[in-house]
Amino acid sequence: MLTQTQLAERRGAIGASDMPAVLGLSRWRTAYDVWLDKTGQADDADLSGNEAVELGHALEETVLARAERELGEIWLRQERFLRESDHLAATVDGVRHSDWQPVEAKTAGLVGPLIDSWGDDETDDIPEPYIIQLHVQMLCMEGQAVGQEVTPLPDMGHLAALLGGRGFRLYDVPRNDDLCEVIITAARRFWTRFVEPAEEWMDNLVALQNELDQPPSMDTLKLVRRVPEKVVDLGDDALPVIEQWTAAKEAAKAATAAKEAAQARVLALLGNAEAATLPDGRALTFFEYTRKGYEVAPSASRTLYLKKKGL
Repeated sequence: MLTQTQLAERRGAIGASDMPAVLGLSRWRTAYDVWLDKTGQADDADLSGNEAVELGHALEETVLARAERELGEIWLRQERFLRESDHLAATVDGVRHSDWQPVEAKTAGLVGPLIDSWGDDETDDIPEPYIIQLHVQMLCMEGQAVGQEVTPLPDMGHLAALLGGRGFRLYDVPRNDDLCEVIITAARRFWTRFVEPAEEWMDNLVALQNELDQPPSMDTLKLVRRVPEKVVDLGDDALPVIEQWTAAKEAAKAATAAKEAAQARVLALLGNAEAATLPDGRALTFFEYTRKGYEVAPSASRTLYLKKKGL
């Protein structure tokens, strides 16, 4: 787990885990989230108590130790590399000693389902954000002084993964020079276009949102530091965004009303029954369930379900 000092350092460059969001390839974050972070406008997320994250940190050394059996000695654990010319930085889980190839440790599917695409061993069939992450690590390691040596640009990165239901897997990701250029170009543009002139964008956040083409995530917006009693004047260009929001709220309200009306019609078909079978083999159930609370008396409720395989 990164220390507070490391978290502060990360704000000074686009990290390997930031780059997928900048490129619009992250499921969890957007480029706007990265902008809020790099410009110091949002607090760091508190991931304590997140079981998946805690398991990942706890098992990282175990995964790397297993990878050493196939890759050879892995060293420089949690070493930070900075590529200042392109505003890129990467903290690598480990580096293969023999050829300076980065090794990333991941766990997936240990808490909840395995939702990403994971292919066979010794291939690069892994989720796209991790391919981006390994390429940023390779770029950042190039030309770095470590002891008496200067690191070359690695021609390969490795991802060691412990996957739920599949066990240990080791993936090899060859360096793709075209992808490296995409990353470098996007990083330079993002930093010089959005991060460095942050104060200018603060006067026109609508234009920022339009140019980034992605709104920030709701999770990040909860971490934005609000200035007490600060009031801003929004211009005419904000009106379409406001109208879009109000229209979406009305649509959601109408959809909820339509859902409740349709559900009432279905329940009316049951009469005083708790369940019904359908001609296609499915079944409707409206059974009573008792929910037990720690501080209140047990309460009973009913939920309507449509079961695909009958009663």
